[in-house]
Amino acid sequence: KGDDAQMLAVLGDPAVVSARLLPEDWAPEAILRMVATSTNPPFHALIDTGALITGLNNAQVAGFLLEAGLVGREGVVFLDREDCQVVLLREGRRVVPLRQCGLSPAQRFTFYDQIHTTGMDIKQTVTCSAALTLSKDMTFRDYSQGAYRMRGLGKGQCIVTLVIPEVQRALYSEVSAGLGAVVSRGMAFPSVWDPAMLRWICAWLVINTIKSENLQFGLLSEQNLTNLWRKRAYATLQRSYELFFQKESPKLTALLPCLDAWRDRRQFVVGSIVPQCQVYSERLSAMLKRNAPLLESEPERDTGTRIVELIRQAEAPQPQHPTTPPAGPAPSPVPSPVPPPLAGGGVAPAADGKEGEAAEGAPPLTASGEESSVEPPEVTEQATGLGATDGPSTSAITVLSSTTTTEDQPVSAVVYHSLAAEQEQEQEQEQEQEQEQEQEQEQE
Repeated sequence: KGDDAQMLAVLGDPAVVSARLLPEDWAPEAILRMVATSTNPPFHALIDTGALITGLNNAQVAGFLLEAGLVGREGVVFLDREDCQVVLLREGRRVVPLRQCGLSPAQRFTFYDQIHTTGMDIKQTVTCSAALTLSKDMTFRDYSQGAYRMRGLGKGQCIVTLVIPEVQRALYSEVSAGLGAVVSRGMAFPSVWDPAMLRWICAWLVINTIKSENLQFGLLSEQNLTNLWRKRAYATLQRSYELFFQKESPKLTALLPCLDAWRDRRQFVVGSIVPQCQVYSERLSAMLKRNAPLLESEPERDTGTRIVELIRQAEAPQPQHPTTPPAGPAPSPVPSPVPPPLAGGGVAPAADGKEGEAAEGAPPLTASGEESSVEPPEVTEQATGLGATDGPSTSAITVLSSTTTTEDQPVSAVVYHSLAAEQEQEQEQEQEQEQEQEQEQEQE
């Protein structure tokens, strides 16, 4: 129940939303050309929530779309510099207001630039499809706001999400981390759309929303903290600003901290070593200590201490409570699923890092009913994460995708496996190299 649940249900429905994976060498012009020439489905709108269309203004985008294709469309609707809804007509390349164009919704194409993907209402046909772009910094609100420019979404209107490789890598990294797996460098991702990606896209956007809210919470806390001494400094400067016009006044020195309270100092010196990351709560605590003389009352000092303590509590890792089994008879054991073979005929590694052994019984069958020449690996309960109660294992195997095709035969799924040990070795090697560089610099 509720608006968020309804949006998640609609945006996670494969009958309403699908996705198209873009190649590594994508470009804004290539996206426009693909949208303009698409026939399955033919698009009636491009919603650029990800701000992928760069280097062109809205009028240039409309002209490019008309030249690239848009068969059956006699004009492109866009927003001009004054935020007015206008149409670039194919005939004569004239720009006229939308209400005066004389074109029905079926005869026109609509381009929503990133700024106007929220709050803009342009009527579309009852049954049509729109292309929607994604970027790595988008949140679920941005995604849903852009998707619901199609007011009849889920009631005849559909969305095709355009996923660039950068977003795809971030998507798999976040989702696999939630499932206890690790995405290694150079890992091949599926090049064909999988309906399960709809849930992953929504989950990844919700994670981005949490990160954005966390960042805004920190900035708001810092603003509240600085406001404690800045309002005191402002009141002091209002009362004593005349001292600045008196030369060599002994009281002028007491006003200098009030001026420093309004300064955001910047350092332009580049160090010879990489600076260490400072915990945000420690940074705020140092700011509070440095400006403590401006806090005259005890309630102000207590408020500053509470703000820092609130940030410190937010930074602390949350305890993970083990899940307790439900009361009643013990459930019957669930057989562990066997992941499909890797692309190229390889065998997925088992949970202990060794190559998996062939499963007993008949060899697996492909979609056409023929016996597969690749034997599936043995998968244990720990590898699949079944029955785990203490969180994801660092050596778990997680199956995340189930559709990649070569020619006419669907052959494999994407299998993610943990490389925690290799990553630890890489980190240790990097630390040793940094220590050697520091020693060399000290000797020099």
